[in-house]
Amino acid sequence: MAKKLALKNNKQYRWARPIVDSFFTTLEDALVEGEKVVLTGFGTFYVTKSKPFTVTSISKEPIQVDDAVKVHFRAGRYLKNAINNRGNK
Repeated sequence: MAKKLALKNNKQYRWARPIVDSFFTTLEDALVEGEKVVLTGFGTFYVTKSKPFTVTSISKEPIQVDDAVKVHFRAGRYLKNAINNRGNK
């Protein structure tokens, strides 16, 4: 991704790499803190937690499953349109 960013801006890879790394680190930090990250038109990243639950194994023994964290992404309108338009060509 950093290479494509550099090419689109007529820059060198070493210029783009710290920007891309910084973006993803910032996105990760926000999600760890439980924030919803909205990139207008592109989509939304958010985190949910499932409650602990019990399942029964094949041997009929109950297994306790701890709560789990899930990261979700919901595509925005512009991203969906871009993907749909490229898919129809």
